[in-house]
Amino acid sequence: AGVNFEHVKPDYVKGLCGSLKEDPKQKLPVRVHPIVFLPDTFDARTQWPNCPTIKEVRDQASCGSCWAFGAVEAMSDRYCIASGGDTNVHVSAEDLLTCCGFECGAG
Repeated sequence: AGVNFEHVKPDYVKGLCGSLKEDPKQKLPVRVHPIVFLPDTFDARTQWPNCPTIKEVRDQASCGSCWAFGAVEAMSDRYCIASGGDTNVHVSAEDLLTCCGFECGAG
């Protein structure tokens, strides 16, 4: 480890964090939703027992691709839920990323 960003301004480093400053012209309308009472407990595995992907946790190894695995796991679950348990697929994380080490961005 060494000194990183030693001679740069903090605003430059903030720009690398991936968020954009708020644009007042891009304000979204405020929506008021009715009060909804939520259950004390909820378990998706028992709510949709015919969707085995809901119970799975995939192994991303050392790829640094949690965002891709989280996305495809949610897609797989939603396909199954939308089909009423009739369609069970494993959407591929490999189709969403490449694990080629530091040569192309570490996942």
